[in-house]
Amino acid sequence: MLDPEAREKARVHGEAEAAATRALQQSASTSASTSPPPPPPTFGIAGDPAEAERCRELVSKALDRDEKVHTLREALTKLGVATGNMVHCEHCPDGLAAAGGYVPSERRVVLCQQWAMKMPTELSNTLAHELVRRASNQQCRGSTEPCFE
Repeated sequence: MLDPEAREKARVHGEAEAAATRALQQSASTSASTSPPPPPPTFGIAGDPAEAERCRELVSKALDRDEKVHTLREALTKLGVATGNMVHCEHCPDGLAAAGGYVPSERRVVLCQQWAMKMPTELSNTLAHELVRRASNQQCRGSTEPCFE
């Protein structure tokens, strides 16, 4: 189980995701139906190898040294999640307004390597956020009821 602070963060995150979804739906319903929807972002396209390596170094450092990331990784391990190869640094599509994300269908965290190069001091916070999403996904797996209230 997640501690009360992590549950509250998950609840707030869920509310933010719901608000974003509503905003996207409203935007889609108000836009002209003649324009096709944009294609989904494609991760993993070739990027700068030096950026990828630096991103992997930052992830490794965060996994080993950042207290909250380390605690979340231990919690995931206790939930039965193999955390060894769960975080990936990839080149993200130009114009993507995100630092990365959790991909539930693949059960992996993707961090945008070009973002990591621009904001290395924020990598630990972003990684912690995505690990909370991974933990939430693990706890909610197979449940039809909301896991967090």
